[in-house]
Amino acid sequence: MNSLTNNSQLNVSSISFSSKAILIIAVLMGGCMVDIDDTVTETQTLQTTSDELRYYRAQGDVVQITTGYQHACARTSTGRLYCWGDTTYGTVGTGVLGERQEVAGSCLTRNVAVVANPRRVRLSGVVDVAAGAQHTCAVTNDGSAYCWGSGRFGQLGRSDAAGECAVPSAVPVEVEAPSVRFVQIEAGDSYTCALSDTGEMYCWGRNYGQFGISQRTLPSSFTPTATGRHFSSITGGPFHLCGSERNGRGYCLGANDNRQVSDEVTNYVSEPTFVGYADDFALGHYHTCTLDVGRAQCWGDDSQEQLGDDLSSFDFFSISGGRGHSCALEYFDNMVGGGELGRAYCWGDNNVGQLGNGTTSRRDDPTPVEVRSSSYLTDIQSGSDFSCAITVTRDAICWGGNIYGQLGNGETSVYEAIPTTVVNLPSARSSLVAAPNFSSYFR
Repeated sequence: MNSLTNNSQLNVSSISFSSKAILIIAVLMGGCMVDIDDTVTETQTLQTTSDELRYYRAQGDVVQITTGYQHACARTSTGRLYCWGDTTYGTVGTGVLGERQEVAGSCLTRNVAVVANPRRVRLSGVVDVAAGAQHTCAVTNDGSAYCWGSGRFGQLGRSDAAGECAVPSAVPVEVEAPSVRFVQIEAGDSYTCALSDTGEMYCWGRNYGQFGISQRTLPSSFTPTATGRHFSSITGGPFHLCGSERNGRGYCLGANDNRQVSDEVTNYVSEPTFVGYADDFALGHYHTCTLDVGRAQCWGDDSQEQLGDDLSSFDFFSISGGRGHSCALEYFDNMVGGGELGRAYCWGDNNVGQLGNGTTSRRDDPTPVEVRSSSYLTDIQSGSDFSCAITVTRDAICWGGNIYGQLGNGETSVYEAIPTTVVNLPSARSSLVAAPNFSSYFR
């Protein structure tokens, strides 16, 4: 974008006087976000001599979204948490649990339970949340970790909630780690890993090698185990995990049956393997993607063409992976106060509308297709057969499979081939404006 010259002018004739004044003051002060009154519509346009600027009033309050196999959760700016979808094993965390079936020789079988309308989880001060297969975990602002759902393999981080016939927890329970302060958490198929405030990775649950502990056997751990590995951030997939160091170097470890970690001929990799520099990771069921300065590369299982083609022609800033599809956001602009916004593209399996382009037909061309969304997006996450994203107005949208209500639109349809808005989430606490970075126009 071009900078404004000294004699450039803003045409703000379409904006009310009070909003016009506040906006001009905010620009001159270099403010990140401003409050505007109710006379401002959802979007307004500012005409300049060189470019068109748009600013947006926040409608929702979603700042993070996470997707599991068939459920999802959203975190608000106030640290509240809302979840929806499959809760057969209590994964939604609101006390709903599938009724146990009396099956000979099994103590695990339960009737399917679904929550199609998002419900609030009774946990306050949440700063990070991660949805796994049959469990969910979160970190609160005091550094504590909480998990709920199935604890069969120890993924809840409590010895009293683990074991073959352990009763799932339908509400959050605190992880047994009294001396550790956590800052980030990731949940996989049947494991959980988290970073402490010192950057050390702790893991619990089922180990596919992603614990980074070099042993011939791959034991499970019912409570957090220090791995001795340090990362600045981690991304967890169903069976493998990747992390970045502060210098941007990316490493992966864990299940490798589809060479999703490395070319090494082994089913498990317990030593971190360097995969290149990475700003972001997408860990599908059996494939991996990374972003390095906007350029995506993928490897592993390509049975549904989820590795894509011609990815180098896109400038992505967020990427995610499901069972057989991948999605990413193409960069459009920076937002005032930090963050980026862009349009969503997906590729790979489309049997239940995972591509979000209004169809459910398989494409012979594995190049990314644009998702049919009218909004710019700031983050994207993919579940097993669906994806969710946060809009520039802080609403949440989802598309793809919906048998378990994982799209959060209050229904349990087979699928939605275009994005649908997640319902029952709190609205914005104030009229916060999200916009392209005005400072780039006033140098």
